Amino acid sequence: MRKTLADNIIFKNDDFLVIDKPVGVSIHNQEESGDLITALSSLLGAKKLFPPHRLDKATSGLQILCLNSESAREISKLFEDRKVQKKYVGIVAGKVPQTGVWTNPISDKAEGAKNPQGPLIDRVPSETHFKCIDQSPFFSLVEFDILTGRQHQIRK
Repeated sequence: MRKTLADNIIFKNDDFLVIDKPVGVSIHNQEESGDLITALSSLLGAKKLFPPHRLDKATSGLQILCLNSESAREISKLFEDRKVQKKYVGIVAGKVPQTGVWTNPISDKAEGAKNPQGPLIDRVPSETHFKCIDQSPFFSLVEFDILTGRQHQIRK
């Protein structure tokens, strides 16, 4: 069991590190105490860390943080060109088909549970491929491949 943030570092070299980000930790929201970049910068004595991608505060998983701007540009380009594949796994209520694609347009101005897709006028195309890994009568364990990268797309 990991005890400290340093224990969550999976890999580190001169250009970047990979950390197992826990749920409840923001990547870069400096208005909150304990955001990942501030904490790791202090721990590592780094002037600045660059996130080439971001996991939501409510999401756990592997987060890359670059130790210099050149690495950040290179790794960001790999994500942009889809040479790095990000997979998400989540539990959803109910049963889902074995595979499929969600293409519902969404907005970054979500209105909570009453309208998670946000105002109709602000919606833009989104695309999420999914594969059901396992299911019970009440829940499904699903693997997601997000193609469009909209804000909070996996939750919406």
